[in-house]
Amino acid sequence: MTHSVGRTGFQLNSVYASWNSTLRSYSAWELRAELYLKGPNAKAHFGLLQQDSEAIEQELDGELTWYTKEDTNNCRMYFQANVDAELDREQWPEHCKWLKDNLERLRDVFSARIQKLDADDWVLESAE
Repeated sequence: MTHSVGRTGFQLNSVYASWNSTLRSYSAWELRAELYLKGPNAKAHFGLLQQDSEAIEQELDGELTWYTKEDTNNCRMYFQANVDAELDREQWPEHCKWLKDNLERLRDVFSARIQKLDADDWVLESAE
């Protein structure tokens, strides 16, 4: 499910996936609360945010996974949790709360930052 953060090319995603990105397997499900970047400036924006990763993670009071692939124009930074592969319905309210809480953390820390990002700043720094 996607959630707006007020700027084109950025969105918060709540993910309940059968592919586990940590285990790189379908053997266990995962929850992911992520900031997703897409479009022609995604790599530059990701680079600018990643330069400030230490301060961002300190504000979040947690470590993010910073993920990008060279052959795509999308990137993401996320919190991940392994969940029961059997999808125990009794745990769904806890899973929803985990997603809500972590999406709110991401929104609170990233919202102001992404409004100020200028992809040209990355191009200039990369050229030096």
